[in-house]
Amino acid sequence: MNIIEADLVKKNDGIRIVVQAYAPTLGWTNVSLSSVEYLTPPIDGIQDTFLNGTPPNGDGLTSIVMYPLSTMISESE
Repeated sequence: MNIIEADLVKKNDGIRIVVQAYAPTLGWTNVSLSSVEYLTPPIDGIQDTFLNGTPPNGDGLTSIVMYPLSTMISESE
């Protein structure tokens, strides 16, 4: 899976990350975007976000599947 477009949208309580991701084959499940919850905020202020998904078992049929996803990052982190 790959992210092909990402936007940051300022909200009152933080920043929403909105992405367009694609999978090169059919059959991906549990596709999600998740933010890291830090015990101590990073010194450089850069927040990590991960694109997750379960690939198909065996060979997947070739096709590009688009996934619009988003996650929220609190400004207090």
